[in-house]
Amino acid sequence: HEVAHDLIGASVTAIGGRVGEEVEHLNRSREEDLIARLQSAVNTKRGAAFGPEKVREALEQGRVRHLVFDATRQWERRDGVAFDDLIIERALDTDAAVTPVEGLAATSLEGRGGVAALLRY
Repeated sequence: HEVAHDLIGASVTAIGGRVGEEVEHLNRSREEDLIARLQSAVNTKRGAAFGPEKVREALEQGRVRHLVFDATRQWERRDGVAFDDLIIERALDTDAAVTPVEGLAATSLEGRGGVAALLRY
């Protein structure tokens, strides 16, 4: 990614601030694109899963290609382990990509239990 910016007279602090802003913008944009892909995958051949139970089931079956969850949510704990830790571990065990989201992307997952997944099949 490239952003035009005059760095000749900029201070290290100004450059660092600008880089931080751009990285934040890129992360949020990427997350929002991912949510759009999830929503468009609902009725496709591979499909998507939404909500803790459906996602956990798909993870157990090794069907999750990409796990997406609200990183700002306070997840329920079972047997002393937070739900997000469990699903991340299972996703990594099955070579699924994992993306924690914030901002608008996290808000769009609110009504779906804070978690979704693009499926392999």
